[in-house]
Amino acid sequence: MFCTNCGTQMPEGQKFCTNCGTALQSAEHLSQPSQAMDPNVTQKTPESTQVVATTQKASISQPATQTQNNSANPSSSQNLHKHNKKMIAVIALVLVLVVGGVGAATYFTNGFGLLDKQGEAGQTADTTSGSSDSSAADTKKKKKDADEKPTVKVSDISFDTTQAVSAREIRDVYSIKGTIENTTDNYVEASPSFIFKVSYKDKYGDEQSGDAILQSQMETPDGFENETIFLAPHEKKEFTYYIYGSSYNENSHKEEADATFNIVTTKQSNSTPNNLSLAKGDITVDSVELKECPFKSFTNKKALTPDDAKVSLSCTFEQFSSTVTGTVTNTTQDKWSSATVYYHTEMDGYYVLRSSDSSSVSFVKPDASADIKGSSIFGSNQDGHTYEVKPIAVTYQVDKN
Repeated sequence: MFCTNCGTQMPEGQKFCTNCGTALQSAEHLSQPSQAMDPNVTQKTPESTQVVATTQKASISQPATQTQNNSANPSSSQNLHKHNKKMIAVIALVLVLVVGGVGAATYFTNGFGLLDKQGEAGQTADTTSGSSDSSAADTKKKKKDADEKPTVKVSDISFDTTQAVSAREIRDVYSIKGTIENTTDNYVEASPSFIFKVSYKDKYGDEQSGDAILQSQMETPDGFENETIFLAPHEKKEFTYYIYGSSYNENSHKEEADATFNIVTTKQSNSTPNNLSLAKGDITVDSVELKECPFKSFTNKKALTPDDAKVSLSCTFEQFSSTVTGTVTNTTQDKWSSATVYYHTEMDGYYVLRSSDSSSVSFVKPDASADIKGSSIFGSNQDGHTYEVKPIAVTYQVDKN
């Protein structure tokens, strides 16, 4: 007979399998229907009770049997152990790779983009601030460029009385003083004009205020053809315009400083006076401002400063007249077909009104000097005064032949 559980062959009559402990049934029991299936059977036989007990015993002893079976197959257990080790190694390697990858990704991507977003936010703020700063910088640059555009600047303008020489007498005259600067790379002649803030009385005697322009003539020691101011490249200097005007004071029996103005800000009417005189008290000058300062470079001729042309001038008194004499030197590489030296005269250190004049020479080669001889407004008598001729500028024509 054979065990129905494990298939082990057992001798006939054996009740339990010696291998797995399963209860054995004889061939008769196998060929007959089981009484346990008969519904009429209500009592258990001792054999059936023994079988149940034996079955429980066999179930308890089964793990030991399985352990024996596992021991009987050592290669399968070893393979499982090796497989488990491999799985653990693979898992550990995967964990190392994952952790390392996360760390690397965090480092190179700035925290999966979080730091990038913070950086972008900061960069956006910086960009916005930078744009604002750039706009302000552009505005400043434009203003700076406008301020630095080559031009002639006039500043520090004032109006007051000063002294000058007229008819060999030193007397008070009104004057406009200031600072003028040539920011260009060229020799230029500048023509500043001025506007005066004034107070005056109209023909009804009512107090008025407004703008006025000067009617009296004015001239400057730097006068250069039509009373323009000569300026060398990037030259900055102080200037004075003397107002050539005077009125006779019947009380003092002397000439005194005067200047006349016309009102330009009010609509002209019968009540608006003209030729308002400072000496007569018709008008008061509160301040003076620059109206404009046009300038032009020399085109048809070239220019030099008196120092560059080594100009030397003096006033020579003769028996019946006086003359201006001196020399000028061609310090350029060009042949001069003609050259003109401009100058004015001072007496005892004071500017002599209407003394601006010029003298010309012709055909001067490079490095050569030419003699100057010009007229003077003085006679032959010095009257104990000291006279000095001051050169203003030199212009010349280049001989292109």
